[in-house]
Amino acid sequence: MISVVCVYNDAEALRRYLLPSLDAQSARHERILIDNTTGAFRSAASALNHGGERARGEYIMFVHQDVALLGEHWLDSAESLMEGIDDLGIAGVAGMSEQGRSNRERGRNVIVHGEPPMVWDWGNPIEEPERVQTLDECLAIVPAHVFRMLRFDEHTCSSWHAYVVDYSLSVQRMGLCAYAMPLPVHHASLGVRRKGLLELLMSLGSSYPEDYYDTIERVLRKHAHLPRIYTTCGEYSTRMPLMLQRMMRAPKDCYQTLIWRTREWARERGIPLPWARTSAQTYFNIEPREDGGESMVDAVLKKVNRPTGELNDFQKKHIPVIDAPERVRADEAFEVSVTVGEWVKHPNELGHFIEWIELYCGDVLLTRADLGPVLADPKVVFRIRLDESGTLRAVAKCNLHGVWESTKEIAVE
Repeated sequence: MISVVCVYNDAEALRRYLLPSLDAQSARHERILIDNTTGAFRSAASALNHGGERARGEYIMFVHQDVALLGEHWLDSAESLMEGIDDLGIAGVAGMSEQGRSNRERGRNVIVHGEPPMVWDWGNPIEEPERVQTLDECLAIVPAHVFRMLRFDEHTCSSWHAYVVDYSLSVQRMGLCAYAMPLPVHHASLGVRRKGLLELLMSLGSSYPEDYYDTIERVLRKHAHLPRIYTTCGEYSTRMPLMLQRMMRAPKDCYQTLIWRTREWARERGIPLPWARTSAQTYFNIEPREDGGESMVDAVLKKVNRPTGELNDFQKKHIPVIDAPERVRADEAFEVSVTVGEWVKHPNELGHFIEWIELYCGDVLLTRADLGPVLADPKVVFRIRLDESGTLRAVAKCNLHGVWESTKEIAVE
């Protein structure tokens, strides 16, 4: 069982995002909600230690109030994946590998963020648990037996920043590892504080508050045995004063922040920018929500992926391939097979599998097959009849990576 610990200062955000996604979960779980609207706790570390000490589950999930778990089997999948990792110290949904030439290349995540939701293109999507140096604070899961040995460091992390970065590095000093997990979430917050241009320039181009850098400086001193520390908010050297690093990066940080602000301004007004293309690393076809957030999980996870052009291995793994005659006789039964993983095999295990396959003619549902993990193979054969020509649509759902579709034209004689 997973114990879910959330420290919240905005009850509306909690009701809009985290709680509905927990209500949708198929797995039994424990909820520990800590009301910090009065500012009773001065740091995330102290608040989360308070919540973690009350947890009774085998795993303790520390999650932000504005995070929604995408999919009703999210908690089941998380437990299944973590049970297969012997050296697990901490797991999360976004992290930074030590491998790569830039922070963008080192990023690992399966996440959509912002309002309306958009794919976070800073980093690379993952299909299996991947070892990383640090994890992002939006969601982290610690095995209970590890938490009993190591609490969040309330001295080093005396603010609301970098406590999971510090914890990720600390568990590695114990001989354990930090892992980014292929578990999709929506994080409504963009993770930065909006500033005016003058304030932005005065703060050396950074959108982060000063207490963030105070904490980072203490983290760098604590983990000075490492040459560099990579975080989702930037990379830092332990061999150079932090203020000097900020000054050296200020022009680049200011430029990137202005570009981001311009993209946000244009996106909010529906203005296309030729240099702001959508990332090709997309799990979901994201569109603005119209329901005010009540059915956010369905609105994001059930968006249909319709890849076109040259497919990568990730897309080939998920596309449902239709095998059917080109021409058939009216009202005469014929067979249609639909296979997921025809070109690249799709996993079929407890934490990652195809949940169902549906077949449509146009918008009319013809038939559906529900599948389970391990024993059910994601290939089904349907027997159907058509009275006129149309477009067959095969739709399949991966429990981790959403809904995928392909089509095939059928001529009826």
